[in-house]
Amino acid sequence: MSRLITAAIVAMLTASPALANDTPRGETVYKKCVACHAVGKGAKNTIAPTLNGIVGATAGTRPGFRYSKAVTRAGANGLVWNDRNLAEFMASPMKFLPGLRMFHVALKDESDIRSVIDYLKQFPDQ
Repeated sequence: MSRLITAAIVAMLTASPALANDTPRGETVYKKCVACHAVGKGAKNTIAPTLNGIVGATAGTRPGFRYSKAVTRAGANGLVWNDRNLAEFMASPMKFLPGLRMFHVALKDESDIRSVIDYLKQFPDQ
C-alpha cells in the first residue's frame, strides 16, 4: 500500500506543471537539510556530502565522502539520483534505502519535494 502511495506522489511530481520549478520555495524547504548538507559555491562535505550536482549523479560515488554501505551498494547496482528517485527518497528515505546511515526528516508534501529538486538543479557539480 505504501509503495502505491509513493508511486502516486512520484507520478504527480513528474507530471504536474503546477508543481514545476518553484526554486524560491525549494530554497526555503531546503533549510531543513542545511544542518547536514551544503550546497552552492564553495560547499564542502561535512557530516553529509554536498549536494552540488546530485541530480543525475550515481549514488555513493561523489569523491571525498565516506558513504554508508547502503548508499554505495545502491550506486553499484545503478541507482542514479534522478527526479523520480530523489522524490521517492525524500518521501521515505529509510524505506527507499534500508540501512541508510543518516538522520532525515521525510518531506511529505509533494510540492515541497518537487521544489527542493528544482532548487538542487541550480547547483552543478563543482
